[in-house]
Amino acid sequence: MTATPSAAQAVPEGFAPFRRHGAFAAAMGPFYEQPLGDRRYRYGFLAEARHCNPQGTIHGGAMYSFADHMAGHAVVHATGRICATLKLKVEFMAAPPVGGWIEGRCEIYRTTRTLAFVRIRLSSGPRHVMTADGCFRLFGEIPLRRDTPGQAGEPMDELAPEPHPAPAIAEGYKAFSLQGEFAGIYGPMQYRREADGRFLCGLATHAGHDNSTGVVHGGVLFAFADDLMGRAVSATSRRYSSTIALDVSYLDAAPLGAWLEGRAEIQGLDDDLCFIRSTVSHDGRPLLSAAGVWRLFRRFDG
Repeated sequence: MTATPSAAQAVPEGFAPFRRHGAFAAAMGPFYEQPLGDRRYRYGFLAEARHCNPQGTIHGGAMYSFADHMAGHAVVHATGRICATLKLKVEFMAAPPVGGWIEGRCEIYRTTRTLAFVRIRLSSGPRHVMTADGCFRLFGEIPLRRDTPGQAGEPMDELAPEPHPAPAIAEGYKAFSLQGEFAGIYGPMQYRREADGRFLCGLATHAGHDNSTGVVHGGVLFAFADDLMGRAVSATSRRYSSTIALDVSYLDAAPLGAWLEGRAEIQGLDDDLCFIRSTVSHDGRPLLSAAGVWRLFRRFDG
């Protein structure tokens, strides 16, 4: 077996790690940036075994987390304002290789007084692996540091958030036995069975999920939703499956230390595809809604 190359070996020349990123991106990454001038950047991420799903391929939540984070970075630097993800429509086109370099571009094609509209593309070598289109909410201006005259400003470093201990696992929940290595970064995901036999999934958030502003990173919420929907698809169809497209809307921020719950509902099922919706909530308050399409493969053995 060929050893996975180290980040130092695989990172192309001209890329440097993000200077500030938050606890979740630090645990996932490092993420890399390459300034192109005029406050524009290229981005990069080394996909490793720790980012894999139970099938041994790179988890869609890992790709999304990188894309969401880099798009936020692009919006902040282009506008000089704080931002938050409102909505992203994601399409997964191919699985990048484990150990491969993923490169990202973010085009900000329109801004208004309160919104920035973005188009994101991720590629691995010559192949596009993920696309996303959506919008970010714009808030107040960020003080910028210009240590060298003529250089583009960098967001001022923020104070590290106070630690938030993870809540105890809610009564009746237990961890899924097979989750993949990426669950060790964003999860692990818990579950319990409802009276009708369906799963109710749970996730204990903590300081390691911080997005750098003291709330849970959007990639954590996405990965949780993607996982619980995929499990619902496979449990219903009794077939292996993978995400094709997922349209997510962020309804509210999740505080660090929150216990999250997620429910999924199958909307339609045929020989090849499954259509499904889900909601992620905290203390009865919806945080994220998602609607997606899954590709169905062979049936489970036995």
